[in-house]
Amino acid sequence: MRAKLETAAGNPENLDRGAVIESSIGLVLVAAGAAGGQSGGTAAAIMAVASVRQEANELRDANARVTLLRDIDQAICKDRVVGETTCALAVVTPGAVYEASVGDSGVWIISERGLINLTER
Repeated sequence: MRAKLETAAGNPENLDRGAVIESSIGLVLVAAGAAGGQSGGTAAAIMAVASVRQEANELRDANARVTLLRDIDQAICKDRVVGETTCALAVVTPGAVYEASVGDSGVWIISERGLINLTER
């Protein structure tokens, strides 16, 4: 499997951020996008990706992923400079793929068999 990061399809002013992170538990994919193009949204997206990078080795279960998204939300709310962001993350292990998301950022698996939107619900 190859991971590929694409953000802001065709947008000349890319406010989105993301990362593909190799961690001790597997591959961690994160995408964050400035919500509604609001002021400070890019800073919030950068903050979200940095938080996922920092905690990537700890995302072993659903609770850890949800807790991380809540922690990111609380940190952003406390920061008077950053705006709002969406955030989607997926953890790919040899046996499974797990995800968590808020907002309209998404993580997909695209293969010869088709597309699976991991964050559609």
